[in-house]
Amino acid sequence: MFIAIYFVTFAAGPLAFWALARQKPNRSYFTQLAVLAVVLLVIAVVLPRSVGEDWVTWVYFGVVLLTILWLAWIAVLAMCALAVRRRYGNGRAFRGAFAIGAVATTLPWFGLNLAQLMAN
Repeated sequence: MFIAIYFVTFAAGPLAFWALARQKPNRSYFTQLAVLAVVLLVIAVVLPRSVGEDWVTWVYFGVVLLTILWLAWIAVLAMCALAVRRRYGNGRAFRGAFAIGAVATTLPWFGLNLAQLMAN
């Protein structure tokens, strides 16, 4: 399971970021990304309170919630990269912000790894 999470984090995260951050940086797309991030956050907060006890005690329910929060994180990172692109164009600043954003999608992996290390 831990290896699967590793591959998903280091492959799917940067790919999702790339898909979101390669769009044109206009106001309507920023709004769509902001709404996406807020909706995902609301789902992560409301879901445990609204589903039944069987779902909350499901072994992978925490993984589902963390995945939803992770996707919100990726949407925020894409907004940041697009803000840099809108301000500075497609030059070095955007390429640097794009690379940092792609790497930042993997930060939850390091948090999970550190939490597991501290728990043992």
